[in-house]
Amino acid sequence: MVTIFSVTIFLCCLVAARSIEMELFPGDMRCIGQELDRLETVVFASSATSKTKDAKQKLTLKITDPDEEDIYFEKIPFTNKRVEFLYKVQQRGVYELCFELHDGKTPVRVFFHVDYKVLSEDGKDLSRQLSKDDVPSLQSELQSIERKIKEISLEIDHAKRQETFLNEANETTNSRLQWFSLLSIVVLLGTSAWQVIYLRRFFASKKLL
Repeated sequence: MVTIFSVTIFLCCLVAARSIEMELFPGDMRCIGQELDRLETVVFASSATSKTKDAKQKLTLKITDPDEEDIYFEKIPFTNKRVEFLYKVQQRGVYELCFELHDGKTPVRVFFHVDYKVLSEDGKDLSRQLSKDDVPSLQSELQSIERKIKEISLEIDHAKRQETFLNEANETTNSRLQWFSLLSIVVLLGTSAWQVIYLRRFFASKKLL
């Protein structure tokens, strides 16, 4: 029942994309099962902290596959520095993570996380998990993006106002050109009529007509 309960908690926390935290006492060994159903690269990440420094104290992590074969065994330092192990899943099933605290007198806090990683063709991680140190950087980037969006919005509004002004000026210019063309035609027609009348009177006075 304990193992099933641990797996359930693990799966819930995994969905939330957060590390699981637990306290381990000297001489204890705790195992947590994680079902992996995708044949992809997975990362096992873990770290540990201790209130006191004890050179004799040692924390080890052993990971076994569904056939109970060891795929990883390593010592976890008490530096709060995350240790990652990348593994290409070859077999679907439950993988077990066993933490064991050797010697010492004080308990330690253990953090661990399991998640799939998306890797590019050259092996670069495309799904890097954010840590606490990344949050300020992410916030500053979001604020910068927000400022840029506001600037772009202001530029778009200015461009719209300029477009409206140019459209109005264009319509006004077209209207004036139409009136100028109409006035030119009236002037030309009036001038032509005056010339015809003047010439007729001139020729009539000279008795040429």
